[in-house]
Amino acid sequence: MTSDVISDKDKYDFSYINQAQVTSKSFLLRIGSRVDIIYRLLRTISRLTDYINLTIDDNSVFARIMDAQHVTLIDFHLQKNIFESFAISDPPVKFSLNIFNILTILSRGIKTAKRVELLTQNIGKNELMVTFEGKSKAEYTIECEPFEDNYPDLPKINFKASLRVTSKMLKDVLEDLKVVSEEINITAEDNCFVFSSKNEKRSVICKLENDSPQVYNMSNDGRVSSRFNSSYIIDFIDSLRPNIINLELGDNSPLKITEILNSGSYELGYISFYLAPLYDSST
Repeated sequence: MTSDVISDKDKYDFSYINQAQVTSKSFLLRIGSRVDIIYRLLRTISRLTDYINLTIDDNSVFARIMDAQHVTLIDFHLQKNIFESFAISDPPVKFSLNIFNILTILSRGIKTAKRVELLTQNIGKNELMVTFEGKSKAEYTIECEPFEDNYPDLPKINFKASLRVTSKMLKDVLEDLKVVSEEINITAEDNCFVFSSKNEKRSVICKLENDSPQVYNMSNDGRVSSRFNSSYIIDFIDSLRPNIINLELGDNSPLKITEILNSGSYELGYISFYLAPLYDSST
């Protein structure tokens, strides 16, 4: 059994990692200025579920969460370089925790702490220690427990159209449509994305083309079209920081929106959002 070697290991006692047995899984994650990314990610997931099942392997932290109605799914992956230090024994480590508990604690230190540590010396003890270091030091202990369940499968979709656009622009379009109806239609054809909605008395159409403001790229292979509830998309976009996102569309199939998490030129991971389409109840 081996463990990751980190650059500042001489400053801290990680002896428990080298001594850990197969049944004593442990890890330490130290977060610096990028704690806001972790907080925002967890806040996004909290819109779907109260608990999250996390997996930590040699190089990353990841999870996949589906809501109880099987309408939305979030898939995220954080690379180890998002952390100042990353040490783990006997990977992978899988554990479940209450998102509200960890968000409440992180909200106390996200503005003032210079460093945040997530540590457990034995996941079997069902305890996760969260430490803030700044002008003062605070240590919290919250309940967690191992999990063995598999993640939900990602939907197999033949995406035929994609759109790279700012999250602000996409939200503006969806808000314009929501004035008429939450149910929207997204169609891609001839290098143009058409967003539309209607009710008994009104209708609205918004178009995005390659030369539209805040559009970076688009492509499509033939005509595709799907219907969605825009409120789910707006909720997801609201949880993101202003950034460029990638929207992928198939024909009568789930929508996928991906934000690449980065810091300058460094890619730190991604978060992808899937939304099931609306179908005509008469069919």
